Amino acid sequence: MFGMKDFPAGKDYREQGFRRKDFPAGKDYREQGSKEDVQDEGLLKERASERKGISGGKATFFRMLERIPPREWRDLGIAWFAITLAFSLVFIGGVFPGISSQEFAFIFAVSAVTVGVGFILHELAHKFTAMHYGYWAEFRKDNLMLLVAVAMAALAGFVFAAPGATVIYGQALSRRENGWISASGVITNLVLAVPFAVLALLGGGLLSIIGFMGWKVNGMLAAFNMLPVGPLDGKKVLSWSPAAFGALIAAAFGLLAASYLV
Repeated sequence: MFGMKDFPAGKDYREQGFRRKDFPAGKDYREQGSKEDVQDEGLLKERASERKGISGGKATFFRMLERIPPREWRDLGIAWFAITLAFSLVFIGGVFPGISSQEFAFIFAVSAVTVGVGFILHELAHKFTAMHYGYWAEFRKDNLMLLVAVAMAALAGFVFAAPGATVIYGQALSRRENGWISASGVITNLVLAVPFAVLALLGGGLLSIIGFMGWKVNGMLAAFNMLPVGPLDGKKVLSWSPAAFGALIAAAFGLLAASYLV
């Protein structure tokens, strides 16, 4: 999902089924990501300072990367691999496409690049937009949905791109904050689709292949996430601003359709 989960303060997070984490009821989780990462008051103050840096626009690219803990990198990496495999299966036509192992390896490698850019930047857009508003946020993979994504790609030729969610720790978000946080991932994919489209149309050989696949991947991610159902981004954007929802879903499906018409 690319999607979001909200964790208002005052709820007992021990009932959510998380493992290796202890979320006592009644705490404000804008000040605490998890027991693994936050061990003492000093780290809490450091995280608060980091969020202030993002909100003030003073954080550098490398400082932003430092705010991604090892567990989050691990979850992003596992989800990246699974979604790459799912898109590869869609591109080659299923489990038995009749192509050589070398051809599949090539498709998988190109998918890894294009999916990696689109998926990881989508989730990080959620994360850092949430941090801009003063919340702590981390991506969490969902193993069941990863299996569903690969199975549907293999059997139905469709990528159900919901490998997990960016989890926000804090008090309940305002509708505007939730809308912008949700829209940020889709906007990221729309922006990424443009240079990939240029590469597809003006490049040649390998560059053109990368361009077309990147164009389609980002178009699919944007269009899927703008569906106004369940926990997907589109439902939150629609709740916040019907005008923004209309513009984003039109742009997403327009870019995706264009990638198949060229």
